[in-house]
Amino acid sequence: MACYSIYENLVAIDHANNTSELLIKLSETSTDDYSTHPTENGDKIIYSKKIGNMDIGRLHLTIPSASNISNTKQYLTYKNNFKLNNHYYIYPYFYFSLHSNDTTIILCPSRALNYLGKIDDEPNMKEILENTQLIETDIDPEEALIKLDTNISGFVIKKVENDQVDVTYINAIYDDGNSTKYFYDKKERYHAYMNILSLTQRI
Repeated sequence: MACYSIYENLVAIDHANNTSELLIKLSETSTDDYSTHPTENGDKIIYSKKIGNMDIGRLHLTIPSASNISNTKQYLTYKNNFKLNNHYYIYPYFYFSLHSNDTTIILCPSRALNYLGKIDDEPNMKEILENTQLIETDIDPEEALIKLDTNISGFVIKKVENDQVDVTYINAIYDDGNSTKYFYDKKERYHAYMNILSLTQRI
């Protein structure tokens, strides 16, 4: 769904920034209690953790030169533009958020909206945005994720020392008991991992 008024766009941006805050906090949490899954060639590790109904996946990459950051963003958004699941209202585009001079957040796509109202055939975007629950960002990020009860995914891209760029991909899947949808979401996450891993060969 698209936002057509300035008000709708501002509220949508507020929700996207709210999600970006959660992604940053999740990227900064320790992976000590995550399960580890080495990639096929063994040089990268995929992290996973199940808490409540949330299935969290994380993947970390380091890009050797910060001069490649623009190509990195372009590649990540192009390769991970998946078909969207029509069970939820979803902002249909990638959202870039410049958190600081050295940190960029990409939501892909922006999260499914945790809409509190009744869904009908002709939803009103203003009503949807006004009745969408914001993420709690003043509590533990994993606790906030459990309360969210919907999928969330995106990249945290940071310039670090030695002119390198760290890329953290987070893809958390909400298991609502629908095994078909859960399997589909996990398959899409696997495809995302494969696309992201190919980044190091192209940048």
